[in-house]
Amino acid sequence: MNVNESPPSLRWIPVGRPDALRFEPGAVVTVESQEIAIFPLVESDGGYCALANSCPHAGASLAEGHLSDGEVSCPWHGWRFDLKTGTCKTIAEDSTRAFPVRLQDGVLEIGL
Repeated sequence: MNVNESPPSLRWIPVGRPDALRFEPGAVVTVESQEIAIFPLVESDGGYCALANSCPHAGASLAEGHLSDGEVSCPWHGWRFDLKTGTCKTIAEDSTRAFPVRLQDGVLEIGL
């Protein structure tokens, strides 16, 4: 599924305008008690992606990680995650959840 497409059963939750979020390199938002990291896809065709913010290894904030080649690296131990799918490139069994994200009328929305 393309990150900008969505199954009909998703609920879209607005999280803010991109210019109001602090991308360092990811922006942290809380949606229904879930901390989510949103990343701009600057190295590809643009757009945004979103992952659960906590690294499954030791709980570091993925929003504070390092971006390179479509991946974010955990700032504590360097575990790498695919930005679009959440697949862990270090240990596949420890992948993180990816969330659909879209820009609707200038506001980013997370699909749950």
